[in-house]
Amino acid sequence: MGCLPMSGPRRSPGEKAPRPKGILRHRPAAASLVVEYAQHVLPPRSSQRTDGAGPNASLIPEQTLSPGTTRSLVVYIEGDGRAWPSRRRPPPDPTPDDPVALKLAANDPAPSVIYIARPCQFLSMDALAACDGGYWADRRFSPEVVDALGQAIDAAKTMAHADTVHLIGFSGGGVVATLLTGRRSDVASLITIASPLDLGAWVAHHGLSPLDGSLDPALSGACGSTVPQVHLVGSDDDVVPAQIILDYARRCGTTPFIRVEINDGFDHQCCWLETWAQRVTTLRR
Repeated sequence: MGCLPMSGPRRSPGEKAPRPKGILRHRPAAASLVVEYAQHVLPPRSSQRTDGAGPNASLIPEQTLSPGTTRSLVVYIEGDGRAWPSRRRPPPDPTPDDPVALKLAANDPAPSVIYIARPCQFLSMDALAACDGGYWADRRFSPEVVDALGQAIDAAKTMAHADTVHLIGFSGGGVVATLLTGRRSDVASLITIASPLDLGAWVAHHGLSPLDGSLDPALSGACGSTVPQVHLVGSDDDVVPAQIILDYARRCGTTPFIRVEINDGFDHQCCWLETWAQRVTTLRR
């Protein structure tokens, strides 16, 4: 299995990954609540489940939300994480050096926002050792991964007293968000950012091995969904070229619910954070 390596700063050997907080904001009373964000600790290799229940996913609050009037929850899903050292060798820790989705979530003005990392990210070294490396490699978009994030979203919805969710995913997080859109009935809108939504076209473009065990959004139910979808991509993105997103839209056929926006001068990392607070509100309309 191969993956396109991306560059970025790295922690020194042996340095533990930081354990950030997820953000769940609930502002009817101009208050900001912080919760421990969902840790998707998939089953250790020695205890893989075969009953179809999928991996564990939990959202552990530091505070209890008071009943409020929020009806919709904005959910940000992080990308694949740390760069691969080579096309054939995954990193020992998938925690992102630059958590783009977290930064976007922190700048979203919506009343209730939650950030969810991907499986095996932001774990202690001991917990990481028990996390199956396939979940940040060829099985990063597997059914059990999608189920795990769905469970975390369900828990967050309950805490936020929300009926619907707006899904926003960066890079691989947009793949997961799109797969979730195809199987959930509570998604009000979908926004992806620099996401390889046609996995077959993406691996072919980079000459990589297929992601065996992963689901492909271009072959999922999201294409036939009536959920408004906006897929953003940079004109200078070499990791996820704009053509990959256009291929996804073409596979989905003519539909008023899917829109692709090519952002001039943007690449995979830059410059999504700029003016995001103003832009995202418009995109969700």
